[in-house]
Amino acid sequence: MRPLRATTGSDGDRRPFIALALALVARGHDVLFSAPDYYASRVASYGLSFRKFGPPWSPADMEAVFARVLAAKTPLAQLSTVMDAVAEPERAAMPELLEMVSGVDAVIYPPILVAAAAAARAKNVPHVSVQLAPVHRARGYGPTGDDMGTFLNGIMWSLAAFTLRRATDAKLNTIVAAAGLPPWRDVLFSAASS
Repeated sequence: MRPLRATTGSDGDRRPFIALALALVARGHDVLFSAPDYYASRVASYGLSFRKFGPPWSPADMEAVFARVLAAKTPLAQLSTVMDAVAEPERAAMPELLEMVSGVDAVIYPPILVAAAAAARAKNVPHVSVQLAPVHRARGYGPTGDDMGTFLNGIMWSLAAFTLRRATDAKLNTIVAAAGLPPWRDVLFSAASS
């Protein structure tokens, strides 16, 4: 099988996916690893096939985003800043991701990479989100990772979905539209589901 292992973000986001890609290669799969150009040499140093997507990226860019996030006055303002930083590069990456997805058997991505989920759905390619933090509705834990009991966990996930939808859907649906798809509801939760 030829899976596409696409990721974005910091070293903490990238490293688990390199480990996953290496495990897949060890089991005989022909993995294509894709990330912003900044990671090309690091990924290649593990012997993985690499293809970049999106505009150039640097740690300084991420530091600038985090500085704006920390300067924001409320959690929703912080989330809006993050969504601004995510949406434009992912929209710009869509043509590359659509082309890559056309040549693979499955797509593996983190939920924040909405563009990978949208490209896979647009090309009808199986896809799975690998979550490094709780972003999938569950009765066994709440959105903060705490278990408040099945009833309260459900209520908290519904509240989190409502809040996220209001704060993120408009910006993230521009990524979905770039893949030629109709708008999604609860984009982050939708991208986290296969």
